[in-house]
Amino acid sequence: MNGADGSLVIENHYDFVTTAHLIFRWTLESEGEPVADGLLAVPPVGAGQRHEVALPKLPRTDAESWLTVQAVLVADEPWAAAGHEVAWTQVQVRRRDPPEPTPTGRRPQLRSDHIVFGPGVFDAARGELRRLGGLEVSGPRLDLWRAPTDNDRGGEHPRRGLVARQWPAPAAAPDH
Repeated sequence: MNGADGSLVIENHYDFVTTAHLIFRWTLESEGEPVADGLLAVPPVGAGQRHEVALPKLPRTDAESWLTVQAVLVADEPWAAAGHEVAWTQVQVRRRDPPEPTPTGRRPQLRSDHIVFGPGVFDAARGELRRLGGLEVSGPRLDLWRAPTDNDRGGEHPRRGLVARQWPAPAAAPDH
């Protein structure tokens, strides 16, 4: 889908069948709520072929909005009922408004190797605080740990034949 020029390219990935058994529905959602919907007029597209269609005239929205297009079955098939979704695509048609300024009235500024946010300067790659006001600092840094689970103990993978390491190593059984 190319939202910039208002067109949609329908590609038929079937080897021998046209898209005549499908209808194409569209839904416009703003902040997750449906705003408008309808059907696209798409002629049958031959196997392995492409066809470009114009998108419908969409109503203006004031919030983040997404257009979803679905290809669904027109009639019952032996493998699925009419209305079954065969394919879909989605494109953002309106982005979320930029964030409001912080209470200090400033927004973060991204530089090549650091981020400036108010009096703080952060390393852009690692997220570590490097300077606060005029003072050079080291940290704080995010340190995470989680308790091991049974899945961490590993075992033989049925398809690949891989054996994961035992963690922690099993204790030796006492001899009797």
